[in-house]
Amino acid sequence: MMAGAKQSRKAAGSKAVQAAVRETKRKASVRKITKTGTYTYYVTIPVEEIKALRWRKGQKVVVKRSGKKIVIEDWE
Repeated sequence: MMAGAKQSRKAAGSKAVQAAVRETKRKASVRKITKTGTYTYYVTIPVEEIKALRWRKGQKVVVKRSGKKIVIEDWE
């Protein structure tokens, strides 16, 4: 086998692994919207994100809309 073909195959395998990792991460962050009362809905936040932001139970956050997205920030 030629060196160029071997590198090409390795690169293709690496791209496949990267695509699989991206797909896994995308699936991990998909959440359902749940209704808890007449006017209240909630979405769970992955624990990894809470830990990365160093947020704690009972911490106040600000929820605001930015275009078609919802942004949740620490209340400071």
